[in-house]
Amino acid sequence: MIITVTLNAAIDKSLSVPNFRLGRRHRTVEQRTMAGGKGVNIARTLKALGQPVIATGFAGGATGTHIVEQLTEESILNDFVRIREESRTNTSVLDPTTGEQTEINERGPAVSEREVELFRDKLLYLARGAAIVVFAGSLPRGVEPDLYAGLIHDLERLDVTTVIDTDGEPLRLAMKAEPDLVSPNELESEELVGQAHGRRGIEHHPGPGRMGGASRREAPRRAVAAAKLHGLEPVISGAAVGADLDTA
Repeated sequence: MIITVTLNAAIDKSLSVPNFRLGRRHRTVEQRTMAGGKGVNIARTLKALGQPVIATGFAGGATGTHIVEQLTEESILNDFVRIREESRTNTSVLDPTTGEQTEINERGPAVSEREVELFRDKLLYLARGAAIVVFAGSLPRGVEPDLYAGLIHDLERLDVTTVIDTDGEPLRLAMKAEPDLVSPNELESEELVGQAHGRRGIEHHPGPGRMGGASRREAPRRAVAAAKLHGLEPVISGAAVGADLDTA
């Protein structure tokens, strides 16, 4: 079993607006909404690959209910901790005439210490039946930046393989906990040069931003990495920044 953790899950709303211009009134020609966030997108792809997966994280308010309902409709097993504040909605506007995409991401809910502890308890319970836990995406407001690092240490004691895909201070601190796989983009790789690279190594790949549609395009590659680990294959030999993951 693979568990994906999305602590800042969202509803991703995509709008198609021809000839989009700032300061103008427009009508959409197409729109869709789907549950999103890095870990959710990875869970969706793992499900498509036939891998057993459970999505977990925080979900709050009507938006959080929508996230859970959408995942359930997609037959993706999920077990989220309900929080007091509303989960975020991210909006992307695509101009089909130019191919340009504009993304607006809400900052998301603040999470209390009590809610964090409830999540920790839930994750450690779920991890008893898991081989891999994937931590993906940003941390919500109110959460200490070393949360991922602490959870990685907890899971190591349970002999669970850990994967981290985040950025900034949470990524730097998580690296010190030595996860089995780190999945930074090019900029994040540069920031990590000179730091310890974990027990397995770093998957490095260039690519577009990590939000909205971009994260959905990156999800298949990261899901394949997790699936390979589930099969006990080494994802990366050595511990060198810049190594590529073979997904053939």
